[in-house]
Amino acid sequence: MPQQSFGGNWTEDKLSRLHGYLETYMQIFKNRPWAITTFVDTFAGTGTIPLKSCGVSMDSLFDSEELKFADFLDGSADIALSINPSFNKFLFIERSLTKARELERLKLKYPDKANRIEIVQADANDYLKKWIEKTNWSSNRAVVFIDPFGMQVEWKLLEAIANTKAIDLWLLVPIGMGVNRLMTQTSLPPDDWQRRLTIFLGNEEWKEKFYKPNSSHNLFGEESSPIKSANYSELATYFVERLRSIFDEDGVAPKPLTQNNSNNSPMYLLCFASGNKNGVKIAHWLLTNKPNKWKGGT
Repeated sequence: MPQQSFGGNWTEDKLSRLHGYLETYMQIFKNRPWAITTFVDTFAGTGTIPLKSCGVSMDSLFDSEELKFADFLDGSADIALSINPSFNKFLFIERSLTKARELERLKLKYPDKANRIEIVQADANDYLKKWIEKTNWSSNRAVVFIDPFGMQVEWKLLEAIANTKAIDLWLLVPIGMGVNRLMTQTSLPPDDWQRRLTIFLGNEEWKEKFYKPNSSHNLFGEESSPIKSANYSELATYFVERLRSIFDEDGVAPKPLTQNNSNNSPMYLLCFASGNKNGVKIAHWLLTNKPNKWKGGT
């Protein structure tokens, strides 16, 4: 059975910055009793992350002797539950039924918060949009953490979040692992890839933005085929501009964190956006400074 392991320095780094923000967020809201606070994890997984270095098979996580020696990180759901003062509510969304069932262990780990934990097995895009629509945002505030495995996030979901003016969004964007790879070099991507890019970025502007006409000659005369004219830095800047188009100029942290792999190639972009300018200031500091590493884990 092939091994599937996750994590690395970028995972610890990402979680440490989220942890720092959640602590600060709840220190602020403990003095605002009128607000009902919710932490939302849209791709919650199992709540535990085995580090890449431990080499544990995901298929045998719960019956393997390897677990005795595995190096684990608490996931974002576990981190949020550990924060005190505590959020009023916790919403964990996971599409996989198996993983959603495993999240139930968090109710045992935090029995004093069990009745405030809602675990939903659903598509994050569909469920969260409905949750946003039915929530009264005059008395509710939330931090939403979106950390997908790929490009599952739809731009319409980000628009719904921005429209509340009451949600602080932490978003991991697979700029290198997803967007850049789907944009083929010597022609426009296949139709399925184009649709995915458009759903992810919100419109088809990316075609004109990142593809330029390129003329070449063959035996039958001149032919033109678009050629990619974008690098990682330009794609990252463009995505921040897209966020600003829905969260306003001052509603997006100006310097998202680029996370590289072991070969120093850019993989992800950790972004923050909010209707609250004070939240942006805090997130900007966390994204541009090195916080202490999160020391969670079993």
